[in-house]
Amino acid sequence: MGKMTVLPSSFTGGRRYMIQNYHDAIAICRVHGPPDFFVTFTCNAKWPKIAEGIIEPGQKPSDRADIIVRVFNKKLEDLLHDIKSGKAFGPCSAALLLPGGRTAHSRFKIPCDLDETSICDIKRGTMLAKLIQITSLVIWDEALMTHRAAFEALDRTFWDIQSQNCSEAAHLPFGGKVVVLGGDLRQILPIIEGGTPAQVINAAIVNSPLWLSVTVLTLTKNMRLSSWGLDSQARQELSDFSDWILDVGDGRVNSFAKEGETEPAWIKIPHDLLLMPKEDNISCIVHAIYPDL
Repeated sequence: MGKMTVLPSSFTGGRRYMIQNYHDAIAICRVHGPPDFFVTFTCNAKWPKIAEGIIEPGQKPSDRADIIVRVFNKKLEDLLHDIKSGKAFGPCSAALLLPGGRTAHSRFKIPCDLDETSICDIKRGTMLAKLIQITSLVIWDEALMTHRAAFEALDRTFWDIQSQNCSEAAHLPFGGKVVVLGGDLRQILPIIEGGTPAQVINAAIVNSPLWLSVTVLTLTKNMRLSSWGLDSQARQELSDFSDWILDVGDGRVNSFAKEGETEPAWIKIPHDLLLMPKEDNISCIVHAIYPDL
């Protein structure tokens, strides 16, 4: 009585647990789109494994929550294994993180509603704050599709945490921590619901004051061309396509405006990259992608 207990995010069903999973789900959907299935998994108190575990006379399943939880978790693990192995719904692709990796919003408790003064929900002296203090490198993949306010909130939070032991940290980006941002500037911009083009562009990290401290490193080797099993013709076709895509992204392909338009926003796609269906468009696409179907 009278003592406050804060449940960590590892406590299943707690407030921090739900928020963490919500942030993970939203971040995954932002990159990979909404899921195809919504699967619910419930427990049956009459499962044979539960009945076998109740040996005391007169006991009911509701009296042995420990057995129910163990059996449920084991069956849930089996279901997840079946889904990931392709047994339940066929081949399944998931947003796989690095071992021990987390989405940025859940790891750093970045708020969903961001503005120019937002900070992360990390207090000094907490376990997460201490973890940040001893961290030497932060890797943030697909960062360029994230609203710049998220980086600025993390920047202010790192300032606050690091300045506790080093006053100079308040004058360094991210409190002096090395942050590696992975992504492609040609990908989609941050999504601003109902936003104008100016608002969408303004949300990109390249328009943040933090960008002045960023060192841009460009990848120059196309790893797809190093794939095994490609003959010389396929390798050349892939190389030509990659070069054309880069030219489009860099604005080196001639563009034109249609009648009644002022912006030259249209380009001509090379004929060898097009499908020319004679009758059914869908059948043409299916045959081009799955010739042996």
